[in-house]
Amino acid sequence: MFDMFKQYFPPNIDKLEKNKDVESLAKILTTHKDRITREKATYALGRINSDPQRNRAIEILSEILKDQFEDEGIRSTCALALAHNTVPEVERLLISQLKDDSEGIRSSIVQALADFKTPESMLTLIESLNDLSPKVRAFAGEYLGLTAPLVQNLKDILFNDNETVRAKAIKEMGSTESRKAMDILIMLTESSSDTLRRRAIQALGGYDSPAIIEPLMARVDKEFGENLVAIYASMGKAKSEKTIDFLIDGLKKDSPAIKAACVQALCEKRSDKAIEKLLTILVNPQEFQEQRIIVAKALAKTKRLDVLDAMVSLLGTSAEQLRSKLEDSIVELDLPNTQTYLKKLIASDNEVERFSAAKIIIKQKKTGTGYMLRSLVNDQHEEVKNLVIMGLGDFKEPGVSEALIAILSDFEEPSNIRGNAARSLGRLAEEKAMPPLFDALRDEDEYVRGSAAMALGNYKKTEVIDALGNTLFTDPSEMVKCMILESLGQIKDVRVLDYLKRAESDFSENVKNTAVRILRSIGK
Repeated sequence: MFDMFKQYFPPNIDKLEKNKDVESLAKILTTHKDRITREKATYALGRINSDPQRNRAIEILSEILKDQFEDEGIRSTCALALAHNTVPEVERLLISQLKDDSEGIRSSIVQALADFKTPESMLTLIESLNDLSPKVRAFAGEYLGLTAPLVQNLKDILFNDNETVRAKAIKEMGSTESRKAMDILIMLTESSSDTLRRRAIQALGGYDSPAIIEPLMARVDKEFGENLVAIYASMGKAKSEKTIDFLIDGLKKDSPAIKAACVQALCEKRSDKAIEKLLTILVNPQEFQEQRIIVAKALAKTKRLDVLDAMVSLLGTSAEQLRSKLEDSIVELDLPNTQTYLKKLIASDNEVERFSAAKIIIKQKKTGTGYMLRSLVNDQHEEVKNLVIMGLGDFKEPGVSEALIAILSDFEEPSNIRGNAARSLGRLAEEKAMPPLFDALRDEDEYVRGSAAMALGNYKKTEVIDALGNTLFTDPSEMVKCMILESLGQIKDVRVLDYLKRAESDFSENVKNTAVRILRSIGK
């Protein structure tokens, strides 16, 4: 009879725990009727931390946690009790049970996993932020110790496949300077997932903190491919001088992708040592052109005279793509000494250098530099000459119109040269150019006539409308007629409507369609 009622008596759980009497505690947990007593036995089993009793205690708690027919409260208590033993097998068990249908069980497991402080547990907590249950999500966010915006950014960084979204999240995460978030990312560089390690590494590049340097350096010998490239790229974003030697050493790697990452990373630096190394890459014809282009673009931000000198010296010998980037970078450097260099290039025997000088002057569009461009208007190299003539239309300076009119009126010049001179005169829109442009409307060459017609569209004068309108019905060229219509439409004067409407009945389909389109564009 006594044995029948014994289960209702309060057992001495403290003594059983002290004696590590696992089987007695297990019997209380599985058979006792009092809920509080069972929970006390559960926690007692979780606190047994010496082998072999601990392994048996973990086994018992695990079996109850997995038992879908057991009381939910007891199962939740088992999850929390198991967290007293932060060993891998317990962690794996808890993570596997996060698929449980009960939000109470999942909430307890999230709470338990917060004690493990491993990449896998941190990752599981982050993944739990996507749980369907608000309660589970709240627990996960609480135990991660992050604010709601940081939680969202962390989710985007690690789980969103949209690169633009990830880049934005990385930027926002770094701007908060959250040490907690950074520590989580550092921990995730040890994750078993290649993708998550790479994304964590990339995100660490958003932090301008010396704390990221050692963890990233520690991964160099453990990573390959894209992950290794990501390390060098992220190191480049840290402003610490410690990273410069590391990046320079990375240039010795065989991988073109790593070299490119190191070049790009060094470009983020502003120290003399980094710039000097980049200059050696820029001037070395044996380096990959793509890297030299990246360097040229980055060095444009340095505003250094030695950089300008190096870039100018390369213009005459570089391939077209690199030369074009050098020209852009010289324009961006915008140093006071630039014009001195340009004068030397203009006087060069190398037509490539003269061509580059013309392009730089045209891109700069600095007031008072048109005279340098005008000095090349009769260059022996047709490509240089043509570029200069087209560019002069942006320089309203003394002597420019006269030089262009001379070219337009010279019948010895090729038609493309004369036509481009007409177009540049149109951009200048000076009255002195109107007579020669009227003459060009009657030129023998179709391109010259069409170019003159386009140029005259910049003049809003009655005589221009009449000249274009009369030519519209006398010129034999369909192309010239369409050019005239475009210019009439550009003038946007009520006087042009009659000409445009009459052109609708032209026998040429192209001319008709052009007239209809222009009339629609001006609302007629």
